[in-house]
Amino acid sequence: MMLDDFNYDTFVSCLKEELISSDHDEVNDLEFLIDYYKDYPPSELEDPDSDFSREEIERLAQEQLPKIKRYLIEKESNWLIVDVDKFKEGKSTASLKSGSPLEQKLTVEEQALINTHFQELGIQERRNLLNLYEQKVSTLGNNKEKFDVLKSLCNSYKYSSIDDSNYLRILKNTGDLALELNESDGFKYFEYSAKIYRERYEHDDSAEQFRLAIVAANKAGECKEEVLVLTRSMRIQYELAGNEEKAAIAFVEENKLKRVICGKPEVGILHRISDYCQNPEKVALGAGFLILFSTLVYAIFGLVPSGFDKQSLLLGDETCYRVLWDSLYFSIVTFTTLGYGDFSPSDGISRIMANIQSLGGLFFSSLFLVTLVKKYGR
Repeated sequence: MMLDDFNYDTFVSCLKEELISSDHDEVNDLEFLIDYYKDYPPSELEDPDSDFSREEIERLAQEQLPKIKRYLIEKESNWLIVDVDKFKEGKSTASLKSGSPLEQKLTVEEQALINTHFQELGIQERRNLLNLYEQKVSTLGNNKEKFDVLKSLCNSYKYSSIDDSNYLRILKNTGDLALELNESDGFKYFEYSAKIYRERYEHDDSAEQFRLAIVAANKAGECKEEVLVLTRSMRIQYELAGNEEKAAIAFVEENKLKRVICGKPEVGILHRISDYCQNPEKVALGAGFLILFSTLVYAIFGLVPSGFDKQSLLLGDETCYRVLWDSLYFSIVTFTTLGYGDFSPSDGISRIMANIQSLGGLFFSSLFLVTLVKKYGR
């Protein structure tokens, strides 16, 4: 089963050290095996540091991982849990608690079937376990017992080369129970479902499963990096499905997560004024506010018509209506940087406002075009 030059004892020692140093008492199985091969390269690799050897190590790790995991299940079950894609510290115990109401209503053979490790389930055993779940466990067991059986089925189906329509249904049921029980890896069952739908080009269903995965990941307190990956995948699926509104919402959440991961405030200025270039209406509203605010400033602090004296709400003979109308006209002309020259700002605050507004006009005009294209030209 094992490689001829594979030092099993050294591998187990390294695995124990890695689990002790891990914050969550678990490691990714494939990544750990690749790192192990890099530290203890097989003898057939002449230059372990070459690009070719690195590719060969990854290929070898993927090929040997199932064999190594089966060996670990046989030899290290007293301290190691071999999960679907992780090694975890802990004793691999039976799913059923001794004396539980469910155990009392099962035969010895049914109890043994439930307690069988998922990698030891063949095609017929998997079918028998599915029948047992539907006939007894689903009605007699509690949520934790249901989840354990469904998890074993899901893991078994994942490593099976046979396409079975039951797999997707079981994944959904497992995800729902994991969400209810707040299981740490519960989001993965929704993620697996989403990937199956993605392979079938059913993008709406895929996006919905990614959304449920995000809910489960947030509820279980998963790291923001993991949630970011799920959010990005959800956004892509909404885009492929042509659901622009939900894709835009997902894009906003994606950028907020990026800011949080980088240690910045969740909401930035680009979010406030444009929803990260996803909302042209919000940009237009911001531009309108700048125009109206500038109009009020010009009306209070004054404009100078070409060839005439300064006018404002506080000075001159012009009516309030006329001053406000001229100020609005000058505000729009300044915002668009047309600059006809028939009005000019008076000294002080009016000139400062004109400078700010002309720069703001360039910014908002450009941002509006970009946002319009990103929303309707995705």
